[in-house]
Amino acid sequence: MRSYLSQRETALDGVPSQARQAILDGAVEELAGLDAEAAAARIDELGDPEFIAAEARADSGLPKRLPKRQRQ
Repeated sequence: MRSYLSQRETALDGVPSQARQAILDGAVEELAGLDAEAAAARIDELGDPEFIAAEARADSGLPKRLPKRQRQ
C-alpha cells in the first residue's frame, strides 16, 4: 500500500497542490482500515497512478504525460 501511495505521489508531480493533495487524501481514505488483501484489491480498482496523474493534469489544463512504459 505504501508503494502505491508513493507511486501516486511521484506521478502527481507538477499537478497543482490543491488537486494533488485531494487526490492523495482520497487514496489514503480509500485504503484506510483495509487488510493487505482488501487493500491490494482496492488498489487494482483505483488504477495506475500515472493514468490518474495524467487525468489530473488534463483537468488542471496541463499537458498529459504518458506513463513511462508507453513513452517510446
